[in-house]
Amino acid sequence: MKKSYLTSAILLAVFSSAHAEEVTTDSDSAANSKGTLETITVTARKVVENLQEVPVAVNTMTSGDIRANNLATSQDVLGFTPGAEFTAATPENSGLSIRGVDSGGGGASSDTGVLVMEDGEVISRSFMQNNKTFDIGRIEVLRGPQGTTYGRNATAGVIHFIGNRPSDYNEGKITLNIGNYNLKSIEGFINGEITDGFSGRLSGIYESRDGYYEDANTGNSLDNEESYAVKAQVLYEPSDTLSVLFKTHASDLHNEHPLARKNAKYDEPMVTSIPGVGPISAYMEVSDDPWKVVNSEADYKLKIWGASVEIQKQYETFNLYSLTSFRDGENSARVDLFGTPDDLVIENSENDAQTISQELRIDNAGKGEALEWQLGLFYLNEKHTRNEVKEALPAVTFTYQTIAATNKTNSVGVFSELTYDFTEQTKLLVGARYSYDKKEYDFYHTASGLLGFVFVDNPLQPVISTPEDSWSAISGKVSLTHQFTDNIMGYASWGSGFKSGGFNDEASNNELANKSFDEETVETIEIGAKMDLLKDRLRLNLTAFDSTYDDIHGDFYLPSGGNITSNVGEASIKGVEVEILALLTEDIQLQAVLSDYDHEYTNYSAGVDNPENVIGNPVQGAPDWTATIALSHDLWLESGAVIRSRVDYRGRGDVTQVFIDDPDSVRRTTGSYNAQIGYLSEDEKWGITLWGRNLTNEVASTAFSPEVAFFSQNATTYKAPRTFGITLDYSF
Repeated sequence: MKKSYLTSAILLAVFSSAHAEEVTTDSDSAANSKGTLETITVTARKVVENLQEVPVAVNTMTSGDIRANNLATSQDVLGFTPGAEFTAATPENSGLSIRGVDSGGGGASSDTGVLVMEDGEVISRSFMQNNKTFDIGRIEVLRGPQGTTYGRNATAGVIHFIGNRPSDYNEGKITLNIGNYNLKSIEGFINGEITDGFSGRLSGIYESRDGYYEDANTGNSLDNEESYAVKAQVLYEPSDTLSVLFKTHASDLHNEHPLARKNAKYDEPMVTSIPGVGPISAYMEVSDDPWKVVNSEADYKLKIWGASVEIQKQYETFNLYSLTSFRDGENSARVDLFGTPDDLVIENSENDAQTISQELRIDNAGKGEALEWQLGLFYLNEKHTRNEVKEALPAVTFTYQTIAATNKTNSVGVFSELTYDFTEQTKLLVGARYSYDKKEYDFYHTASGLLGFVFVDNPLQPVISTPEDSWSAISGKVSLTHQFTDNIMGYASWGSGFKSGGFNDEASNNELANKSFDEETVETIEIGAKMDLLKDRLRLNLTAFDSTYDDIHGDFYLPSGGNITSNVGEASIKGVEVEILALLTEDIQLQAVLSDYDHEYTNYSAGVDNPENVIGNPVQGAPDWTATIALSHDLWLESGAVIRSRVDYRGRGDVTQVFIDDPDSVRRTTGSYNAQIGYLSEDEKWGITLWGRNLTNEVASTAFSPEVAFFSQNATTYKAPRTFGITLDYSF
């Protein structure tokens, strides 16, 4: 009942605010001169629109937001998205969640439910989705299933990083960062005209820091990180109606990331022990400090490079868009799953993936027609190879597990959206997409040694399979929008999304290896209101939704610590989301991004001993609530320089992570405080900023694992501790 009351409140706010806007006074008009909120344009529907006129739940981070909040990865972005959450066991295994729909997709054949994009390019492999970005001008996050223009595997939503493009304006910038944990980084770009019709932009970043963790026995730093990335772009614009953008990029990341804490109780940094005899005799953690652990070795490397060509051509009655892209990524990881001085269980893994994609689209946006339309075609060809070797007590049991999996995907999508203006105030949108995915899988799994039976049913006979399967679906969207006043819009919509099926990555027998899991679907009914009130000094966006999450891809852990995937049932997720941006005075701005969810499994059929006990339990990966609140102030000096300060809070409620039938399998409510103060010169040439994050040194896990094999440990990873530093900027 709580949600229905809130939904009614949203509708009441729309109509009452519409009436209030219509009875303005002269004093209201005078207030407009004291400062207003900027108009934000987005491409949420792949055409340029005012954020406040788009019938989609989308929040946008501008370049100022990106800088102020240090938004570099998908996980960073979700910290400022209503109802979003992530898990981060290792840099390779990070999960993204929007509105309680978890991304999944860590295996060679499985896909993610959160679609991550950069400059229109789909980044489909999960091990590449959380790579650091830079030189980004805007980030858009679309919440809920995006079943038409984005479509493929966007059951949860879309995170779109939109980079700064070349221009003929000659400029450059260098940014230096220095902080605790020996943080050092340098970022910069240079931009300008190359020759008539050609502009170029070259940007890059280098960063290194010591680890947040320390080996309790040796005192050595763990989790050390070093990365660099470069991007080169050339824009050809021979006329106002044609542009061709060439882009190439490369990045390299090296992180010594430990699975940091081994807990006897989920989400609590406690002392624990491993029972055993002889070389694996009982081991007691030497510290209950979550940042002091014992880890024999950990290593993670990620390399990505790619290129793309974007063509935009405007004709008299329609526009043409083409994007051709290629991305190659490879990573290797060596992880100590137990974190003792001995090599008890070591996991070695390698991923190598190549993706080629092509999107063609035509539309008549901006042509002044009552019926706006767009028609598109998307094709993706992908090959992902994953190799894994796990060493289980090798000095004693001589046990080795080997997995080699290769998946080839061919995906096709055909989509269209039509928007008809009944009147200047009322619009109807209808969209549909046909998606087809075919996957060919090559799987090999074997284990040897005394513990080989833990990994495969018959250690004497390798698991070998070459299954293939295909999935298709028609998804769509319908929305009705009404502009009550120039500054107040309300909408109601229905939308659906589809994520294709796949194959198991750690199947212990041929039957499991040859069995595919089916597609996953989400249907959402949504109503919302977007309002610019008080003469454009208050922006209030409200959304209420009701989602049915069906044929959920559920992951279940084997005694080895590996996992299998199957379709497990259905869930109901309902929620209210609020976005507030207010100018309290000319120089003080308040920003709040809030959500409140009800979520439960309504049907369950697989993966646990008693599936009926799961019905009514919270949905795995869905937070009960999220909140981000920020207050910023600009102090203008007589010289024209400005001192900018900002404080913010980011928090979330409980999240069930691993065991959906275990009430203790919860990452508990947490929150952190951050602050910064900076000086920008009157000519905006240089600036200096002091910043601090997680100021109270809050200890909270970003992920924990189940018990590995027959041992008693749970590997846990924590968010960053208190960090602080100084940033120097120079523009030229």
